[in-house]
Amino acid sequence: MTSSIASVNTAEKLGASQVPEAARALESAKHEVAWARALIVNGKHGRAQLMAERAEIDAALAIALVREHEARRAAQQAAPPGAATSTH
Repeated sequence: MTSSIASVNTAEKLGASQVPEAARALESAKHEVAWARALIVNGKHGRAQLMAERAEIDAALAIALVREHEARRAAQQAAPPGAATSTH
């Protein structure tokens, strides 16, 4: 659970809420952390662990999407004027 919370915090610090695809993954991760906490309160530790793992995976996706977005932006800025750049 701690690592999923840390991953969510990292995604937030990197600005995942500013990148649409990353924002969706971040929101999923936040909901899954909340769900995991609720499951712990209800004594369902095994299910809570699975939900925390899902949260960590979604937060990692958000982080990867932010980094991809930043790399694309950097590549576009580095390209010579008039050069074609791919968006995918």
